[in-house]
Amino acid sequence: VSDGEKFFSASLAECEQRESVIVEQIVDYLLLLKRMGLGYLTLDRETPSLSGGEVRRIRLVNQLAGKLCGVTLVVDEPTIGLHQKDVSALIKLLDDIKEQGNTLVIVEHDRSFWKSADHIIELGPGGGEEGGRVTASGSLSEILQSSASSTGRYLRNEITVSDNRKRPVNSFLEVVGASANNLKEIDVKIPKNALVAITGVSGSGKTSLIFQVLAESLKRNRPVSCQKLIGAQEFSAIQIVDQSPPSAAHNSTAATYLSFFDEIRTLFSKTDLAKKKKLTKSCFAYLNKASQCGHCKGMGRVKVSLDFLADFFVTCEQCSGMRYMEDVLSVELNGLSIGQVLELTVKEASAFFASNKKIKSSLQRLERVGLGYLKLGQPLSTLSGGENQRLKLLAGLTSGSKVCYLLDEPTTGLHPIDVKRLLSLLQELVDDGNTVIVIEHDLDVIESADWVVDLGPEGGPNGGRVNFSGTLERLRREGTGYTASAINR
Repeated sequence: VSDGEKFFSASLAECEQRESVIVEQIVDYLLLLKRMGLGYLTLDRETPSLSGGEVRRIRLVNQLAGKLCGVTLVVDEPTIGLHQKDVSALIKLLDDIKEQGNTLVIVEHDRSFWKSADHIIELGPGGGEEGGRVTASGSLSEILQSSASSTGRYLRNEITVSDNRKRPVNSFLEVVGASANNLKEIDVKIPKNALVAITGVSGSGKTSLIFQVLAESLKRNRPVSCQKLIGAQEFSAIQIVDQSPPSAAHNSTAATYLSFFDEIRTLFSKTDLAKKKKLTKSCFAYLNKASQCGHCKGMGRVKVSLDFLADFFVTCEQCSGMRYMEDVLSVELNGLSIGQVLELTVKEASAFFASNKKIKSSLQRLERVGLGYLKLGQPLSTLSGGENQRLKLLAGLTSGSKVCYLLDEPTTGLHPIDVKRLLSLLQELVDDGNTVIVIEHDLDVIESADWVVDLGPEGGPNGGRVNFSGTLERLRREGTGYTASAINR
């Protein structure tokens, strides 16, 4: 985008009047893309390869370039994948859209957005069944004065998210000559048995370094897109936790993905009525054709397709969303059928299965990472990228040590209170002897890290270098660039 803007700007002088109008429009679009922090994208980049945050910002550019007014725009977390430097530019651009006479309704967890908003509406107090209420509404000063607002408590520094404890660094994993995409054959030292934050502006090479170089080299046990990988032999396993869906199956749920649904089905099969009806464990699987509702095929909902409109789902009329045939639903465990159990939230199920250590343990882990509001039967296809990643993190937890965990912005979609819960889990993993490497823009996570590797200094061709590598204390004292500026702000 940056190179394209320079090319078309230079060609304006050679254009005829008719052509210059078109070229000026192209230049305007490219300048807006640069303002949105997307100057590193190539013009032939395919849309499916873009992140959710990149797609949202491109749509905003279309809105601003169109110079429409009187429009209400609803934007869902436009800061996903953005460094604090790019967030500031995004806020300025959104102000320009507002000044054109438009209304912007933005779902966002970034503190800079809270401070720049004209009006804030906070929902809660919790997630799922515990939410759905307006806990605070008003200007920033009114939110700061609200005793009911968790956002206000965070902004008043009554809730501390970052963890100030730091571990000594004794040994390193070394990547030598990393060259994937825009990486400039860089050497990177990453401490083991530590919480490591990989930072940098969008397009600086973070994903290339961690997932295309480090992850691939660890998986294949040989250097990939680098000259050497030193110190990897000590790891007992590698767990890659990105934001892709945890399961390709459209009918998978948190209960099936974490495997505790098997134990739930076993409990139902052991009831007296199930034994009397000769209903085995397999009969309580909602994908079993012999026991599932024939109309919705065990999904509890039916897809409705309309011409010119997106597909949507409605509750199955035949089973009322309970997934199973009546014969299976007649079997109850402590007063609930298998269909009703799947409608429980994680938090409700944790109380319901309090006497079963295996099931309760899985449910408690889900609560710890802020997923207590999910229903046991909620399809994984409905989860956000951040929810997917936390679920994959739980599935990848092992009882052993010396595991290398690689995470890609796990705070996506999280309120600071949920970030605090996630950080607690990550710190425990390190305390158990594991190494946790996190690509992250969240300042609370960066401030909690034992070590920071900052790439840059810019994105695209001007990135791919190690801007800083060291402890947070050194970053504050000696660091240069956008991440150091954001930390010291």
